Amino acid sequence: MANIDHGDVRTSVQLEDPLLSVNETNRRTAFNGFKVYKRRWYVLSLLSFAGFMNYANWNTWDPIEKSAKLVYRWDNADIALLENWGLITLLVGTTALTWLMDHKGLRFSVILAITMMMVGAGLRCITFEPKVARVLVNLGQILNGFAGVIPMTGAPVLSVTWFPSNQRRTATAIITTSQFIGFATSFLIGPGIVHEPPKIPIGPPHQLINSDNKLTVINPNFSHSILENSELNSDFNIIFANSKNNSDPLQIESLKREISLLLWLEFGACILLFVLIVAYFPSRPPTPPSAASTTLRTDFKLGMLKCIKSRNFWLITMVFSLNPGFMISYLSVLSVDLENAGVHQSTSGWVGFFATLGGATGGLLFARITDMRGGGMKQLLLIASVISTAAFYIFTMVTKGFFPQYISIIYITVIISVVCSDGMVPILFEVGAELMYPVSEDVVVGLMLVIQNLLAMIILLVMMIPHWCWLVRLDSFGGICILYSFDGPRS
Repeated sequence: MANIDHGDVRTSVQLEDPLLSVNETNRRTAFNGFKVYKRRWYVLSLLSFAGFMNYANWNTWDPIEKSAKLVYRWDNADIALLENWGLITLLVGTTALTWLMDHKGLRFSVILAITMMMVGAGLRCITFEPKVARVLVNLGQILNGFAGVIPMTGAPVLSVTWFPSNQRRTATAIITTSQFIGFATSFLIGPGIVHEPPKIPIGPPHQLINSDNKLTVINPNFSHSILENSELNSDFNIIFANSKNNSDPLQIESLKREISLLLWLEFGACILLFVLIVAYFPSRPPTPPSAASTTLRTDFKLGMLKCIKSRNFWLITMVFSLNPGFMISYLSVLSVDLENAGVHQSTSGWVGFFATLGGATGGLLFARITDMRGGGMKQLLLIASVISTAAFYIFTMVTKGFFPQYISIIYITVIISVVCSDGMVPILFEVGAELMYPVSEDVVVGLMLVIQNLLAMIILLVMMIPHWCWLVRLDSFGGICILYSFDGPRS
C-alpha cells in the first residue's frame, strides 16, 4: 500500500506491478475486491471503431480533392474549410462535451457522438447540386467534428474505468491510434474508389497565350477557358492540364458515381456502429478494475482551474502541441506540400496512408513498452521528439528543393517523423492525467486538445506566409527543450 497526496485529496491505493502477467493481475485485483472483465475489450473496440470512423469521415475530401473540385465546382478554399471544421469544432465544443461526459457518463456521450457522425455522413449523400451540396457537406463536417471530441477525450476515461493499471496506457493507445488508422485508411480508400481526373491534351504550344501567369487556351475542341496546373510533357509538344472547368459529362457522371459509393459506404459504417453501441455500451463495469477507477474526481470547474494554474500541465501541453500535435494537424494538408513538389495525388495518398499507419503502430508500441517497464516515459518521449524533428526537417528540405526530390526520401522521412510523433500521443495523455490526478481524465485531455489546436491553427496560418515556414517548422525544437527540462512523473 502507498499513500498518495494530491493536494486537497488524499487516497490510499494498492500499487500494481506492471510486469505481472494478465492472469496474476486478475488474481490480485480479485483478491483486493476489484474485478477485470473480458468484455472490456469489446467496449474498447466500439469506442475505437467510433474514433476510426470519425477520422475517416473527417479526411474524406483531401485524398480526392481534384475529383471533388471537378464534381462540386469547389476550389482550394472549399477543401481547406472542410478540413478546418475538425479544428474549429474541437475548439468550440470541447468544454461543453467534456462537461456532458462528466455528468451523463460514457454511454450517453458516445451515443450522442455516433448519432452526430451518422447524421453528418448521411447529409453528404443527399445531392451533388453544387450550391446545396456545399451547405450539406459543410454541415456534415461540423457534426462530425463535434462528434470527434468524445472518442478523443473519452479514451483515458474508458481505460481507467475498465482496465487495470498495467494495461491502461495500452488501452488508451488502442483508442487513440484507431483514429490515426481511420485517417490513414481514408488515404487508401478514397483514391481507391474515386479515380483522379485525367489530364487533358489541349494542343501544341503555339495555341497558347500567356496572360497574367496563367495559360489561356484556344482550341477547337474546348471552350475558351483558364486551365489550372498546366504542364509541358517531356517532348515539349503537348500541354496537359487539370481544370474544374472541364465539363465532360461522361467524366463527371463517372466521378459522381464513385464519390457517391464512397459516401454511402461511410454512412453505412456509421449506421452499423450506431446499432452496436445502442445495443451494448455500458458506462462502467459492475465492479471496478482498480482503486484509481473508484477515486472521486474533482469537480469539473475546479478541475479546469487546477489545470490552468498548474505549471506542469502547461509544460506537458506545450510538448504535446509543438511536436505530435502539430504533426497531426499538418497531415491534413500534407498533399499540398507534396503537390507543390510534383507528387501525384495517388502517391500522396500512399505516403499519408503508410505514415499514419506507422504512427498508429508507434503509439501502440510506445504505450506497451511503458506499460511493461513501468517507467522511462521521459526518456522515450525525448528520443522520439529528436528523431521526429530531424526527419521532418529533412522532409521540408526535400519539398522545398534543397535536396533531391526522390520519392523514397519523402516516404522515409514522413513515415519516421509520424511514427515518432504520433507514438507520443497516448503517453502524453497519460502523463497529463497522472500529473493532474484526481482531475477527471476527459477534462485534462480535452484542455490539452483545445490548446494544441489553437497553436496548430496559428502555425498552419503562419506556414502560408512565404519564407516564414522555416521558422514555424523549427517549433518542435521548442518542444524538445521543454521536455528535456520537464520533471514530471517517472512512472
